[in-house]
Amino acid sequence: MNFSELVFGPFVISTGALFLFLGVIASTWMLTRTVHEKKLSMRFLNDHFLIYVIVAIIMGRMGAVFHIWPTTSEKIIYSNGQWDSVLIFLRDTLSFWQGGVDFLWAIVGFFITFLFLCIYHKESILSWLDAFSLPILLLFVFLEVGGFFSGWGYGSPVDETFIFAISYDLTDVRYSGYIHPVQLYAATIFLLLFLRGLMLWSERIENEWPNGIFGEIMLFAVLISQGILEFFRGEPGTLVFNDSLPLPQLLFFSSGFLIFLFMLWKGHFHVFVRLRNFSSL
Repeated sequence: MNFSELVFGPFVISTGALFLFLGVIASTWMLTRTVHEKKLSMRFLNDHFLIYVIVAIIMGRMGAVFHIWPTTSEKIIYSNGQWDSVLIFLRDTLSFWQGGVDFLWAIVGFFITFLFLCIYHKESILSWLDAFSLPILLLFVFLEVGGFFSGWGYGSPVDETFIFAISYDLTDVRYSGYIHPVQLYAATIFLLLFLRGLMLWSERIENEWPNGIFGEIMLFAVLISQGILEFFRGEPGTLVFNDSLPLPQLLFFSSGFLIFLFMLWKGHFHVFVRLRNFSSL
């Protein structure tokens, strides 16, 4: 399969980049709606836009470097001396055309920066978390669909008899055989979370939830879903615990556990459990 590029006469457009662009537009529209309903100000975002972009790019590149680190470390092992090792590290780190930018890490970088700025300017972090939840879910849906066509975040090998098995004809995909369409798994999960989130967003207003409950629920669901999806990812990456666990999976599950503990500490989890339609989430 190779639908990674769309050709319009002399113009060639990356399918993944196109879906990402559409996702940014859709999520920005959704953000203006949720920010308005939470009675927050978009000016706080606009005033620090450049800082968000710079940090997001740096963090996104760091995530991409983690993915290509096995290849980079092998080059370093067979390099000629310490100076040559440093040059190899810098070249692979700064070569944005090699591995690009990891958009998930970029989003994490954005939110880390946003968190510090919220604390500095005494903004309501939990209110902003609520406002960002639906837009980010919507962005993830577009990102995963674009990743499916462009071979980003591809899946692990699977038997060709598997009903959903696909194959790519792309040099960036390390497997020539059949693999899991993990991007479609992710897009489906995030779309369902987004649709369910829309229902909960209205319920949040009707039941006058305290700030943060909605965002905590959505964030917890996203982190755990991402951790589970890592079982089906096929891209090489950094492994921990005697090379038995991918680092991204550890970060997702650990972060999800911390969110769960925070919900218990704030008493928010108990409020959510008491909802009449909790079982339908």
